Amino acid sequence: MGNYIGNHNILAALLFVTLSACIKEETGRCPDFGKYPVSFFDEDSSSKMDNHNVLLYITSKKDTSQKELKDYTIEAGERELKSDCKFRLYPGLYSFKALKSHSKMNLEDKHVRLKNGEAYTYASLVGKVTKSPDNKFGIRFGLFNSLIRAVCTLDLSNESIFEITKVEISSPDDTSILLDIENGKCNYAQEMTDYYDSCTIENDPSVFYYYCVPIVRSRYIFFKISIKECDSDKMNTLYSRAFLKTDIEQGKIYDFHFNVTPGSVVYKTTTILDWSTFINDQIVHIK
Repeated sequence: MGNYIGNHNILAALLFVTLSACIKEETGRCPDFGKYPVSFFDEDSSSKMDNHNVLLYITSKKDTSQKELKDYTIEAGERELKSDCKFRLYPGLYSFKALKSHSKMNLEDKHVRLKNGEAYTYASLVGKVTKSPDNKFGIRFGLFNSLIRAVCTLDLSNESIFEITKVEISSPDDTSILLDIENGKCNYAQEMTDYYDSCTIENDPSVFYYYCVPIVRSRYIFFKISIKECDSDKMNTLYSRAFLKTDIEQGKIYDFHFNVTPGSVVYKTTTILDWSTFINDQIVHIK
């Protein structure tokens, strides 16, 4: 009886060693052994007219030294994040940081360089990966940089019929603006440049928008508005400026209101909106 038990224990030990060796061999041949598929989708269901790039930064909550970086794309009109190969993770709790933009982004030492004229949206979420073939997570992005809009009120009492053909804005210095992808923060532009960037027209022909890096207060923003008189095709360029009493902050929308005639433009006031309020306005369409 004793020999039987002894032999049984020896066989069990040999089986354990063999299985362990097999598992090690399997893991060596397939680095994803023991991992489960993970996929993502954009929770914004509105129709998108353009392709987007997404940079996804993943950290294990159990071991924060375990970090992974993935590049995804979202095709126009779709919500699914797509990559060249399937992504898998071991079961556990993870932190996901996602940055979305039209342009492809590069991560250098946890930082992404930001530039004017580009919309950046950011999301941070925690998700649990289970032993399931369908670990799917929704991502709700919010504005990361800043959005400035020139809202122009045309003087209809004027005898001339005119239209605004272009709005340009003095651009903040974005040469050293970096996003920290782990905490979702970036530094602010300290100065305005002498260069003008073109704003993009919205559905409303009197509203023009411009994405930019955040800006510190106590600076002037200059606006250049091009006017066309429809009766004579005469062109006129008008200038105005607004003094920043507060910072142009991350994640907020700043509407600069102007009264415009064919010969003058007068700055009136600035209103501030949060992204959640702004994006739910179905009248507004931005890219």
